[in-house]
Amino acid sequence: MTIAPGAPTSFGVTIGSIHGFTDSVTFSVSGLPAGVTPTFTPNPATASSTLSLTTTAATPTGVYPLTITGVDGTPFVKNRGFEYAWHIDHAKKLYMRALIRHCKGNLRKIVSFWDCDSEKTVRTLIRDLGLWEELERARANEE
Repeated sequence: MTIAPGAPTSFGVTIGSIHGFTDSVTFSVSGLPAGVTPTFTPNPATASSTLSLTTTAATPTGVYPLTITGVDGTPFVKNRGFEYAWHIDHAKKLYMRALIRHCKGNLRKIVSFWDCDSEKTVRTLIRDLGLWEELERARANEE
């Protein structure tokens, strides 16, 4: 995900249930550069939350791997406490999945949306993210 200095962005975070878990989860994010303010809405949440990142014009450019963590507030209780970490690669996979659907499997359109100059790079990314079969299904449904 690319964020221009001084521009805001947001994306969704979904809470998955394991073994009937239904408690609320409080989110935090680490790995942000100086000048970025994160806000989760709602926080805590029971099903999903939106992470909004607000930058300033002084936010340094660079690549920052982010870790989103959710905790249920019941630490040290056997089979109850949990912690998940999602990396920016997860957001990349969700975005690519949406592009595949939106572009109906058309690689040229995906390349332009991904802001990439190489169809080969996008093909490799789709394979690395485990989305090749999804791309093929989208193409088949379009024909």
